[in-house]
Amino acid sequence: MEKIGAILGGITLLLFITGCPSPLGSDSSGDSDNNDDTAQYSVTYDANGADSGTVPEDQTKVEGTDLTLATNSGELKQTEYIFDGWNTKPDGSGTTYAAGADYSGDADVTLYADWRHIGVKPAITDVTFEGPATIDTSSGDQVVTFIVEAEDDMELYDASMWVGDPSSNRSVYWTDDGYEGTDNSGKFTFEVVIPQDSEPGTWTLSEVTVRDHLMKRTDLNSLDLATQGWNHTFEQTGDGDTEYPTISNVTYDGPDTIDTSEGDQVVTFIVEAEDDMELYDASMWVGDPSSNRSVYWTDDGYEGTDNSGKFTFEVIIPQFSEPGTWTLSEVTVRDHLMKRTDLNSSDLATQGWNHTFENQQP
Repeated sequence: MEKIGAILGGITLLLFITGCPSPLGSDSSGDSDNNDDTAQYSVTYDANGADSGTVPEDQTKVEGTDLTLATNSGELKQTEYIFDGWNTKPDGSGTTYAAGADYSGDADVTLYADWRHIGVKPAITDVTFEGPATIDTSSGDQVVTFIVEAEDDMELYDASMWVGDPSSNRSVYWTDDGYEGTDNSGKFTFEVVIPQDSEPGTWTLSEVTVRDHLMKRTDLNSLDLATQGWNHTFEQTGDGDTEYPTISNVTYDGPDTIDTSEGDQVVTFIVEAEDDMELYDASMWVGDPSSNRSVYWTDDGYEGTDNSGKFTFEVIIPQFSEPGTWTLSEVTVRDHLMKRTDLNSSDLATQGWNHTFENQQP
């Protein structure tokens, strides 16, 4: 408040002037009615060791308003890692944000590319053969032992191997998900069963596979194993099985006519077979009228003895299958040593076993 004094005709006049507005509506403080004091913050991005690509442009965060974070639009990449969003610390121990997520923090921040390790393939460091060098499967199954050593930057999961017979017609497959060692380094021991009456001659380790818990796998084929000197062999000295299964009869039990317009239909075939060894399974193919499609069916259950039996096939012909004459086109029978006999359409026709049925639709 300001005091002003004046003398008028011997009388002293005091005027007290308070709070008079400034001209033109101006504020005595000097602040403008339109001034915006809302704070703003910078959001910057760091590639954090990327091998290629570019980081997104910096963004501005307005206080109190969520900001949509950048995606990996610049295709940042790092060998053996995948991009997994953004993190407030380079080592991934800070706060994680998904690409394109909302950010509500009111402070300057640097966001680092967050990398998730996807690992490298396991390394197979050694494959050894523990023997025996000679087996005889005449009187029963025999066991041979292999050891596979492997390591990885991730936890190991399992290992597999194939041991091939002398004629390369069959491989015995074996897998092992238990090993001695640490998570990252271990030894798989394979006790591989070679079946009774297996083919005589030299059997050879033909393939080895090791996988880690992310299913990354390393395969060594026969050439790889030979290069490393790991193509181990052993001898099967027994006589072995030299006989193949005999398909003695194939019959058709009908029906002669089906209609698949309303749904799937079933037709029945019977395959009879015998062998000097135990039978294992049988398969067949039934071809459509235009020979563009075959219905495949397999059966590992049969009536009879180990060496002689009857396989019954109830083959489903799908709804809306092609109308016309369907024909049995192939039959296969295998014994437990995987020796197989195949009859193709010509063989079946020669035997009079090329059975047919009609699919009639309205």
